[in-house]
Amino acid sequence: MLRIVVIWLVTVATLLLASAVMPGVQLKDVAAALSAAALIGLVNALLWPLAMRLLLPITVLTLGLGALVVNGAVVLLVSAIDPGLRVDGLFTAIVLALVLTIANAAVASLLAIDDDGFYYRNVVRRGARRARWRVRRGRVLVTGRSRSRSWSAPQPGRCPPVVRSSWVDCLPCR
Repeated sequence: MLRIVVIWLVTVATLLLASAVMPGVQLKDVAAALSAAALIGLVNALLWPLAMRLLLPITVLTLGLGALVVNGAVVLLVSAIDPGLRVDGLFTAIVLALVLTIANAAVASLLAIDDDGFYYRNVVRRGARRARWRVRRGRVLVTGRSRSRSWSAPQPGRCPPVVRSSWVDCLPCR
């Protein structure tokens, strides 16, 4: 939760700085910056996955620059919704989106410096998905069994010993 608030405040500060430096970006006041940052985050959370799925071929053909244009379109959409933010054109919106992306990526990477728990949780989650995939398809090596039976999936409710791994300890027996 703290990370979300910090990223939101960095977005607000970046919007205020960009409105002071860039001629095509105008903000009425700090409250407008707060609402614009919240709207940008909300629109990115709701519409970004759908837009990327629809525009993936264009993004691939432009080597990722299409995603930057979509970000600029999101900023323009927020500018149309929020009366406190005014962006003059698509190019200005793309530049503003690039500045916001750089600032947010820098702060997010600084916040994740000592976050080993986050990394470990993601590794365990990925391992759990792979383990479920392997067990369903019968590719888990089970110790203490004959070779012909060691590659078959265990019966439900019976968990023989499994080859030791860092992520296997966290998985429930099914």
